[in-house]
Amino acid sequence: MKAFTYSLLLSLLASLTLTSCLKDEETTYSDYCYISAFSLGYIKQLHHTTGSKGQDSTYITSYSASRFCMNINQRENTIENADSLPYGSQISKILTTVSFQSVLVHRPKDISKLAPEDTVWVTYSSSDSIDFTNPREFLVLAADGSATRSYTVKVNVHKMNPDATVWDSLGVSELPTPAGCKERKMVALNGSLKVLTKAEDGSLSCFSRAADRTGEWKAETMQGAEGLVLETLQCTDGMAYASTETGSLLYSTDGVDWKTRMLGTEGLRLVGVSSSSFYALQHGKLVCSPRNSENWTEEMLDEDASKL
Repeated sequence: MKAFTYSLLLSLLASLTLTSCLKDEETTYSDYCYISAFSLGYIKQLHHTTGSKGQDSTYITSYSASRFCMNINQRENTIENADSLPYGSQISKILTTVSFQSVLVHRPKDISKLAPEDTVWVTYSSSDSIDFTNPREFLVLAADGSATRSYTVKVNVHKMNPDATVWDSLGVSELPTPAGCKERKMVALNGSLKVLTKAEDGSLSCFSRAADRTGEWKAETMQGAEGLVLETLQCTDGMAYASTETGSLLYSTDGVDWKTRMLGTEGLRLVGVSSSSFYALQHGKLVCSPRNSENWTEEMLDEDASKL
């Protein structure tokens, strides 16, 4: 792969024009200067697995990355894939297919770690692999030497394994457990963590903290939550909902101050809340109510199995 500087390339274009003049031939060179298509070739993917004895091991497969569209923003002069490549994709050596007008060069190295005199330009070739672990600069030159256009090309890869569940610690503070605590449930509500507890005598307590590493639990006195059944507690759209022992439906924005949403319905126990409806169990049957209504109706499944 022959390396040359930008000035040398311009000299080459000028010499082509001069040669044409010496031959007394009238040649018109294109003033086009853009990349019209950009796609990735086959990419290796590193996989982690566990052996029969529990030891960690790896293996490599390859896949065609052409289905991952490289979006060209002609206004911002950027090229990148909105849909990231799978986790473990090895992007240090990638073959590319590029459609362009008229001459295309690029910097093959990470220019942030090189002195200016080492940031060479090389001519683009579909048979040469390119390191995309960092964004790369591609430069298009018009054949008539009238213009240039620089693109920043970035290849995005998933940073985490989508099949792995990763937990992070929110600090060392222990969950509140007041004396005589019989039940306890924690929920996230409007940027805070809430722990609601119920004692043997039925009294309720609420403890709150910010959802960050430095949060400390603060006890708060609950209001209007008499008879609240902790196992029915549901949170959605910045609201907390729960049913009571008498079948009433309560709501709260902070887990502390509770108000009645629906009056008591015998045997009602809230089991879920969607963006449009409340769902509950009543005497072994599933019932629902629109969130803008106060009427509970039995929820029936379609008899036609094809609709399930």
